[in-house]
Amino acid sequence: MIKTRIKHPYGLEAREAFAAENRLVTVRYGISRGRDTYGYTTCTLTVDGKGRRASCCGGGYSLIGVCLGEWLRRDFADQLQALDLGRLAKSGIDTYGLSFWDKSTGKSTARWREGATLHVQGACGEITMRRILKVLGYNLIQAGQTRNTCHFYLEARKEKYISQGY
Repeated sequence: MIKTRIKHPYGLEAREAFAAENRLVTVRYGISRGRDTYGYTTCTLTVDGKGRRASCCGGGYSLIGVCLGEWLRRDFADQLQALDLGRLAKSGIDTYGLSFWDKSTGKSTARWREGATLHVQGACGEITMRRILKVLGYNLIQAGQTRNTCHFYLEARKEKYISQGY
C-alpha cells in the first residue's frame, strides 16, 4: 500500500456549492402498478429543487444502492471521471462498484478517457455508494425515516485530501 496524498476532484468551495444545490435527498418506496411489473417494489430518489433523479424496481438487491448509483452516474459524472482508480487502489482506498469501460479495447481502465463508459454498480449496496461519495468528498447523512420514505442531507467534507480511513 502506497501512502500518498490524493486530492478530491473538486475543491472545498466547489463541493460546498454543489452540496448546497443538492442539499435534501429523499428516497421513497412504493409498489408498481404497471402491467408487466405489477406488485414489484419501486424506489425513487428525488433531490429538493431538481425533482426525480433516479428510480428502479424489483427486489433481491439494494434498491437504495441502485438509486444512489444512478444519481452518482448522472449528477457526479465530472467528479467521477477525474478519479484515478488505480492510484486509489494502491493507496488502499476502496472504489468497489465504480469502473470505466473502454469500448475500443474491450477492457476496464483505471482512468477515464474519451470514449470510455462510466459504470456505477449501485446493486453492490448503499454502503458502497456512500463510500464512493466519501471519496468524492461528501457525506450522506440520514436525517429521518418513515414507513416508506428516507430523508438524507448531502454535505461537503472539510478535509483537503482523500484519507484511507475515509
